[in-house]
Amino acid sequence: MGLSSIKVHTKTLLPPTHRDYRIQQELLEIERQQQQLLQQHEQHLVRRREQQQHHRHHPQQQQQNTQQQQQSDQQQQQSDQQQQQQRDNQQQQQQQQQQPQPLFTVYVHPGNMREWLVYLHLPAKSIYKNKNFLLRLLLPQQFPFKPPLLHFLKPIPVHPHVYSNGSICLNLLGKDWHPSLSLFKLLLSLFSMLNENKKHKPPLDDFLHAAAPPGSTDVEYIYHDDDL
Repeated sequence: MGLSSIKVHTKTLLPPTHRDYRIQQELLEIERQQQQLLQQHEQHLVRRREQQQHHRHHPQQQQQNTQQQQQSDQQQQQSDQQQQQQRDNQQQQQQQQQQPQPLFTVYVHPGNMREWLVYLHLPAKSIYKNKNFLLRLLLPQQFPFKPPLLHFLKPIPVHPHVYSNGSICLNLLGKDWHPSLSLFKLLLSLFSMLNENKKHKPPLDDFLHAAAPPGSTDVEYIYHDDDL
């Protein structure tokens, strides 16, 4: 075979382009990230095995930690409930302070419409300091042509127009009663009589009425002050 019959295949090696270099760098970055993920996974497995071994060797401590966490949760829950209760109480007190206090409250006997119990609610600024006084009110058969029978039940307020037996010296219960007067106006006059009082002083003629039945209609009263 002559030299002229031999074909020589040659390949020219060209320098790498910029695109080839970028692809190579991306492949290296992907490989580096894979290695990092593998290391993190191995570290996680190591920590998990250590925790499992620790729990196997220290079961009491794990139980104790669980109990402490439960107690802490219960204490936090109780604290939250107490704080909520305090907020509710404060809100209720604020609402009560904002709402006006009634002057009196009336309870009608369920078996007798002519018999009432009346609570007078005296304010803090009065000399009776937020006290409540109970009265018994009876409507006679001749009502409204005759005045109602009204007297205090114990404890009886000390007042120049209130006797120790509970009877009341009020002109609207006697000579100044009129069929057109309402029971509301009567109770309002009685409330004003106590609310405007300045002295804890019994009537001068209390000894004349102390033994009489309360609310008697056949007793003559001395109206010391017709303005009350």
